[in-house]
Amino acid sequence: MNFIDRAFEQGCTGDDFLQAMAGIYSEPKVYDVLDQYPPFVADVISIIDYDTALQMNGLDEMINGNMSKRYSEITEALLRCGIAQEAAILKKAKLLSDTDKAEYEKEYENLYNQLALQNDYDSFWDQVRAYINQQLMDRLRKALQDCHDLYGREIILLDLYLLLIGENMVLPAKDNTLAFIELSQWRDCSLRDDVQSYYETREEKFLELEEYMAQYKKQEICKMYMGGMSVYQNHGDLDYLDEWIFNNHEGINDFLAELITQRLDV
Repeated sequence: MNFIDRAFEQGCTGDDFLQAMAGIYSEPKVYDVLDQYPPFVADVISIIDYDTALQMNGLDEMINGNMSKRYSEITEALLRCGIAQEAAILKKAKLLSDTDKAEYEKEYENLYNQLALQNDYDSFWDQVRAYINQQLMDRLRKALQDCHDLYGREIILLDLYLLLIGENMVLPAKDNTLAFIELSQWRDCSLRDDVQSYYETREEKFLELEEYMAQYKKQEICKMYMGGMSVYQNHGDLDYLDEWIFNNHEGINDFLAELITQRLDV
């Protein structure tokens, strides 16, 4: 198992995943097997290599030095990450170097000073982290569509929940994000302890949640969710709801999967 395998196994996201990819320098043989992993992994490693080369040897290392053979690979990785301005600076430097060496040397310092390393360096890496998280989200959504095993689907749904919460992300249909998070917690509280423990933590937000969940009122799960609010507020017995959640958790998973994969016709 290499550092990439460990990152996926440990469920790394965002900065943790990015930091893990720096393991390429302690396990360089992994360069030879990058094509066995999702393409975004190679993109992230290419950008790490780019940053390392830039800090150690400057812009010319990318244009005319040893890293120049990876120029296309790195500019394409930057573009896929959404860092178009950085790619544009590299392209301008490359064009000048290829067509007018004197002008390249004249403009070199100006071009170097336009790079993220000399400006908003944190935003540069924020874009890489956002790219990682979006790729992980897309990967999990695809895995969910392809998985028909109950246990496997539950693991994927949990990973998606942790990604949304941990990285403050939203689903492709933004309106579905809060529903997915709240219903996941509602179900998990019931299965782990009891559903009353969920409502106790949400009591101050009942009005807000009721108004929000009304858009899904045709769905049985949301009828049960909102009905539970009413029973809780009237100090009723919620054992019936715990039993319903236990008996219908597969159907709940199906609804959560729909929230992830599409905008429901509610």
